[in-house]
Amino acid sequence: MPFKFSDAQKNALQRFLERRNLKERTIELLGAALASNSLKRGDLTQNQSATYEKLIDDVETAIKKKWLTEDDLITLLDESELAGRQHICVFSIQAKSADAVLSEVLTPDYLTTDLPVLEDFWTVPTTPTARLLRATKTEAVVKIVTDRRYWLREIDLKRSTTEEEWIHRWTERERSAILVKFSKSTNRLQVRIPPKEKASQSESGKSVYEFVRDALSQHYDLDEKNSWFRQLGQFPIIDSYPEILKNRKDFVLRYDAPESDTAKSRLSKKGSLSELEDLRDDPMWTFEKSADYARKALRGAWIVGESPIYSHLNWDHVRLSDGGETDLARVFIPRLAKDAEVDHVIQRISEHF
Repeated sequence: MPFKFSDAQKNALQRFLERRNLKERTIELLGAALASNSLKRGDLTQNQSATYEKLIDDVETAIKKKWLTEDDLITLLDESELAGRQHICVFSIQAKSADAVLSEVLTPDYLTTDLPVLEDFWTVPTTPTARLLRATKTEAVVKIVTDRRYWLREIDLKRSTTEEEWIHRWTERERSAILVKFSKSTNRLQVRIPPKEKASQSESGKSVYEFVRDALSQHYDLDEKNSWFRQLGQFPIIDSYPEILKNRKDFVLRYDAPESDTAKSRLSKKGSLSELEDLRDDPMWTFEKSADYARKALRGAWIVGESPIYSHLNWDHVRLSDGGETDLARVFIPRLAKDAEVDHVIQRISEHF
């Protein structure tokens, strides 16, 4: 039987492609099929303004005619979850603990060697799984797929009146792909998690950190005395802010939150990110003596090659539900990126300590 997406698959695939900003990479996949099969340009679209519906139809055609395989599409989806559109919790590891941390990270529970199938990318899993994407003597990249649950709420307009308001609350469940990455070359560990898909408000450091702990605890014994999780040290991102604010070589400032007894303001540069307009050029920004101010957050674009990688830099003081507290370095990258680009951003931040 010729290959064909069902209507449900098309709808789910479209949501996935849109969520992951995969238009450009899908067009590149179709372009590779054109080149490897000596096809005419019109056989598969290369139009950058093509709709996602058109792209999915052309992918279906390419698989049906064996210009691409279903595995080619699965690889595209799988690799898209590695970097970008993620909260990245960054930790430091002492060099003396690096080997032990690497060994533990590479041995999660529920480890599978099975490659995903299409439905795995949008079906909420009933059991968590872990898969090794990279396993060497110096680096580990583990992909964990689990479910994430959180509360949503809305006003029940049918039951609400001018005298009273009824609130409807329910639990949302969704698939979440988490990446744990550790490199001995930097002695830094990253945990990358996607944002909540249906939450209308931005996430706090508390919700991110507690989900990280809950998800990782399904695969690692985090409470064990010598657990790698207990070896995590702070990545003092806040210490980089003063020097980053002096950097005009490869950083474009878009948002600043200087705070002191005499300055309580939030400044944000409006307009297209592609213009790379810098907040520091705005006469309203008068905080060049950054050492005089305390900041918890910065936002801006790091120029990596010719690509601007927009990043939110956050230093979160997290009060945990169990009564504990911790400080957390969190970088949010809102758009799809390459793994090397994310690593470059983290490295550049560290070079400003």
